[in-house]
Amino acid sequence: MDFSNIEKLRVKPDETRPFTLYQIEGEPVLHLVPAGEVNKPYFNELLRRSKTSQRRITAGAFNASVIAENRANDRELYPLFVIRGWERVRDSSGQEAPATAENFRDFCAALPDHLFDEVRSFATDPQNFVTVVGSVEDVAGNSPKG
Repeated sequence: MDFSNIEKLRVKPDETRPFTLYQIEGEPVLHLVPAGEVNKPYFNELLRRSKTSQRRITAGAFNASVIAENRANDRELYPLFVIRGWERVRDSSGQEAPATAENFRDFCAALPDHLFDEVRSFATDPQNFVTVVGSVEDVAGNSPKG
């Protein structure tokens, strides 16, 4: 049997998706690639860094500091491996910030935890990086007849 029809559901590591930070004035848009196993450089570095956290969790020392440590790791890793560009990002003087690795790092460091967690949630959800295109006829059978 041929199941090549499923191939379109595969997450591609270099395919970017926009994520808008509506809470920030100007509604900046980050262009992200997946932050998961499909992004090998990110995932390998994350695993390397998480060994310390894993030992603490295994020892029963799971607490807020582990969450904070994981977030801090991602603040360092996202500028290198997940953020590929942006639009409408402005500095404190209102100037548009160039999309550079240094600016990505400074921006991630400046984001409040809850906003950075929204970026992380988007980037770690594979469904945000899958394109499923179908016709109305293809999906019409998914609704109950009434």
